[in-house]
Amino acid sequence: MNVFWKRAAATLLLALVLVSGIFAADGTSFVSLEPYGIFNGTNRSLTVSARGRQTVSYGVASRVGGVLFQEVAVPDTSAAGRPVSLEYRAAQPDGQRLMVTIGDTALTADIYDWLLISAARFAATNYTAGMSLYGFPKTQSEIALLFENSGNIMFAEFHPDFINTLTGINLFFVDAMLVDGNISRMRQITEALSGVIPGYNDISVNETTSAASAAYIRRVMLERPIKWDSYIYTDYGTEINYGIQNGKLVFTGFPSYLFMQVDHDTETVTVNEKLNARIRQDIQRVRDINPVIYRAAEQTAQWAAFFRMVKEQYPEAWEGFLSQIRGVESELKIDTPRYWIRN
Repeated sequence: MNVFWKRAAATLLLALVLVSGIFAADGTSFVSLEPYGIFNGTNRSLTVSARGRQTVSYGVASRVGGVLFQEVAVPDTSAAGRPVSLEYRAAQPDGQRLMVTIGDTALTADIYDWLLISAARFAATNYTAGMSLYGFPKTQSEIALLFENSGNIMFAEFHPDFINTLTGINLFFVDAMLVDGNISRMRQITEALSGVIPGYNDISVNETTSAASAAYIRRVMLERPIKWDSYIYTDYGTEINYGIQNGKLVFTGFPSYLFMQVDHDTETVTVNEKLNARIRQDIQRVRDINPVIYRAAEQTAQWAAFFRMVKEQYPEAWEGFLSQIRGVESELKIDTPRYWIRN
């Protein structure tokens, strides 16, 4: 997310705008995002593929101000050399439908359909960008928003399989969290949820710890000299491992914020290695800003890496699994945002 990106803003009759939100299967709204200036509209697909550890290219850094998960999971010693297969058991309760078999060990994975389906379909594509706030206005009304006012509108685009999913809207929260260093603006969103979504907001957020961590990360981000103007939340350069521990499938390795300077004149990118190392070192402070949002984001990266590994190394098992989840949709009804009017 390029916090110095030139943006135009909008003053709009809010009554004419459909409001983004999270909904239960019966249509009951859990949270309205209108108080945060977040609105929906016609969703736009983000189709960017980036892989590799050598450099962050200008083409990616100038297009993805958001989230990018590219890694392929690697087995640890408990799983090394053991084939992997997947089975989706639709008759089982949500959260117990995925069976992962590693060698001759069958494991019931702790993953709910809202994450399982979107992460698997994301991994099935060649696109690694999850979402971006570098979107462009596409309609006459969006262009009018851009030119009528100054400085405060950002257009969101999502990987096609994250559109209208809880996974997608969660990645939006992760990206928007640090914009302008104004962390408190976004960190309390999930506290407004009026119902529990299993596997998502079924953990507590300590307000004292959250506020302290937000202030700390803000100070780290804005320490002089500030040698960055953009960031991506990504697993770039990270090894994600999977293995078996106490009869469960476990992951190690996690995404983090990658800060950089993007020079549009020379089309070059300079990664801020010192700040990135500091943020990774303080990753628990980042998580404590909002454990709901960051737990879900880390799980999205880890499961996507795991599914990508199965796709590449066990293609027959992968195709069988895809056929099992074809047509399956999460019971949650989601409106992913189209644009964000920042106050």
